[in-house]
Amino acid sequence: MKKQLCILFFTLFALSANGQQVPTTKLTTDKPPTLQELQADPNVLWIGEAMVDYAPDYHTITARDEIREKMTKIGFSSINYVKTLKLQSQDIDDDDKEEHKLATILLGSIDDVTCYADAALTKSYTKEEARSKITKNYVINTIDPETSEEVTFNMSHKINPSAIHSFRMKQLIYYDKKRVTFQVIPLAIAPLIDESGTDGTITMKPLFWCKLDFFDAMPNLNSAAISYAKRMYRPLPQEAITPLKGTQTLGDLTMMMVEDIKKSKGEKYLGNVFNMNGSDPLPISEIEEFSNTVDTIITFDPNTFDEIVQVVRINMTAEGMTKMRLIQDWIWNDETKTMGIHFVGFAPIIDRLDNEGNFWNSGPLFYRRPDLDKPTLK
Repeated sequence: MKKQLCILFFTLFALSANGQQVPTTKLTTDKPPTLQELQADPNVLWIGEAMVDYAPDYHTITARDEIREKMTKIGFSSINYVKTLKLQSQDIDDDDKEEHKLATILLGSIDDVTCYADAALTKSYTKEEARSKITKNYVINTIDPETSEEVTFNMSHKINPSAIHSFRMKQLIYYDKKRVTFQVIPLAIAPLIDESGTDGTITMKPLFWCKLDFFDAMPNLNSAAISYAKRMYRPLPQEAITPLKGTQTLGDLTMMMVEDIKKSKGEKYLGNVFNMNGSDPLPISEIEEFSNTVDTIITFDPNTFDEIVQVVRINMTAEGMTKMRLIQDWIWNDETKTMGIHFVGFAPIIDRLDNEGNFWNSGPLFYRRPDLDKPTLK
């Protein structure tokens, strides 16, 4: 085996001036505002706390049927959108896909990672306690063939990383009226293991919690210290949020944001819905015309392949926007053994109604990328 550095880049992010964010050369993390600072800030109108489950290494389209069925049971019923930004291996001949999964990386670094018992990160585990969390103990009763007596064996084995399909992230989301945007601060992350009940239900249980680093800007992925980076696109429903400041809903705040973006005359950036990274700008003329609109969507019958023309209404009301899609980069630093999160942007998800006023489907209204705003002149 050739022990040389093999960097596998999947450059699904374009380092160009076409609207994608250009990474900085730094690797150091940033210090986000504290909850107390956000609560005292008059520009922060609303704060919420949310627990969201992610599956960074699950691809709905390519997954085996049994994996897809299991992921559906644990909350990933819709298509799971993931983009690989970078994977890095120390062995050029290694084609083990499990090695490049976050669960394998995290559990393999257990002695170097500070683990906690709770999402508030108040009680840290010792190394021995952390190891015990990824170890399963069980008892085997058998019969000694020579004495015919019952013999009990205490057995243990490490949890296979392939048994971990998802992670839970605790995060703060807040609305900044001055910047005319939602912002997200990652707080803690936990690998989840499933436990099946006697009634067939599945409960997802955190093995342990880890503190997350915060990147205000995309770090330099060219660094050999970064061995894993993926972009996640995950829905955040209103019901998953616990309000900590303000009484507005996601819909209320989005309607306010749209009006303020109209007034900015192009200073605040919005991207169209045809690019999931939000890097294709929406013309100012379209932004100014945001309202309840009628649109025509063309689909195809899956059996006959006949074209189907469907007239839909965009229900642009606060009540029609009850969730948003978060875009976040997950970045593992192999030198510091830490996971960092970079918030890229978000998309309000809006209901579409058919010509008779019945719910048809839902989708992004636009993509908001605050990093692509025009600099404000002072």
